[in-house]
Amino acid sequence: MGQGRVRYRASNDKDSFDYPLTSVKKADTAESGKGFYLEIVGIKRYVFHASAAAEDLQIILHTLPKQ
Repeated sequence: MGQGRVRYRASNDKDSFDYPLTSVKKADTAESGKGFYLEIVGIKRYVFHASAAAEDLQIILHTLPKQ
């Protein structure tokens, strides 16, 4: 994340993305309780299951524009 964008580089380019932060509709803890998700307006929901997911989610939430 940086420069007003949220980016993810996957091992296959098909799942990689780069969106402006303003396109993030919602970010929260994953339903499974393990990891987090990002909903991108008009695109899809991305779910991440990382060892530092709680910390990653807090960074994202603090970076998103206040609604």
